[in-house]
Amino acid sequence: MDSPAKANLENEFPFYGVLEGTGRACYGRLDITPIDISWLTPFSKCKNLPYDFSDLGEHEGRRHFLYRMTNRKKSCLYEVIMLRRNRNASDGGAIWEAIGYRTIHDYESNSIHDSMSCYMIQIK
Repeated sequence: MDSPAKANLENEFPFYGVLEGTGRACYGRLDITPIDISWLTPFSKCKNLPYDFSDLGEHEGRRHFLYRMTNRKKSCLYEVIMLRRNRNASDGGAIWEAIGYRTIHDYESNSIHDSMSCYMIQIK
């Protein structure tokens, strides 16, 4: 994984922006900048955390990105966020799926027991 501080933004950061989630567990925002990431939901507060990034490429026609938080706080339930573009909304905006995994091991084993999947609308 590449450190955001060392990365060439044009080549290493195919996505950063603001996504909004809906529903009981997913209500909130996911903000991704070249420097840090925040995912604020009713049950988890990941705020302004540095991260490592990996572009996982395309799978079934959808681009996948992996963000692994470094220096995670107790209020943040997820060490890893896997983000993939799902489709375009009827108004032309992007719909994404964000999956939070408690640990890198949960991500690597694709554990559904310790993960949360949220559909999100790109607002910025």
